[in-house]
Amino acid sequence: MNNNPMSVQAAIEQRASCRSFTDEPVSQADLEQCLAAARLAPSACNGQPWRFVVVQSEAGLQEIRGAVQQLGMNPFVKQVSCLVVVVEETTSLLARFGARMKQQDYTQIDLGFAAAHFCLQATELGLGTCVLGWFDEAKIQRYLELPEGKRIRLVLAVGHPKEKINRTTSRKTMDQIREYR
Repeated sequence: MNNNPMSVQAAIEQRASCRSFTDEPVSQADLEQCLAAARLAPSACNGQPWRFVVVQSEAGLQEIRGAVQQLGMNPFVKQVSCLVVVVEETTSLLARFGARMKQQDYTQIDLGFAAAHFCLQATELGLGTCVLGWFDEAKIQRYLELPEGKRIRLVLAVGHPKEKINRTTSRKTMDQIREYR
């Protein structure tokens, strides 16, 4: 456990997509903390529709790297020592019923919460992350030997940043995103 925890606000302000990693492996202790944070994410009807597959073997990294680098995308993953595949699992019957009744895809929202928790915990631990949405899903499914119908929703690049990550992307102003009534 980190003896000097970062505030949630500090983690939110510091977290940015890392695209330059060292080849230093991510410790299992750090990964377990990130996974524990993801496990505690909120989900509709406590359905917890996620599974995280941590890929650190050289053979596995080579396969997943190939799947996320198609058409010249994500060239930086050649450096990363850990890729985490976020697999959509079946949610609870109550959550599925509610989703159908309200025409909302709660599972996608739940997976986003879990991935955000993972990334914020990684930030506190001094790790860099990048959420990847561009990948050859069928290739990853074959490599992971997932059952028919299982979906891969995200791949998280996780590692030690080569240099301090600076948030350089602009954000909309508060006036552009809020409305009080």
